[in-house]
Amino acid sequence: MDGRTERVDAGGLVVVPPGVPHSFGAVRGSTADVPAVLTPGVDRFGYFPALGRIQSGQEPFSVLLPEQDRYDVHFVPPPGGAAAD
Repeated sequence: MDGRTERVDAGGLVVVPPGVPHSFGAVRGSTADVPAVLTPGVDRFGYFPALGRIQSGQEPFSVLLPEQDRYDVHFVPPPGGAAAD
């Protein structure tokens, strides 16, 4: 976790190696479509809809904590503080 931010323009590609903490999102005040290719084929079908519900305030972030192994996502606190709920 080096705190580095990468900006990817339309049509760009990001490859994240296994085990590397990362996050993603649109620039504040804008939207983005993010097609994701996830390997290996782990059942993550509920993960991205859950992120949408969290982002819209329908559910707290804490609903994902017990699902980390199921979705093969493992949350780490952001630099300088704990993750918000």
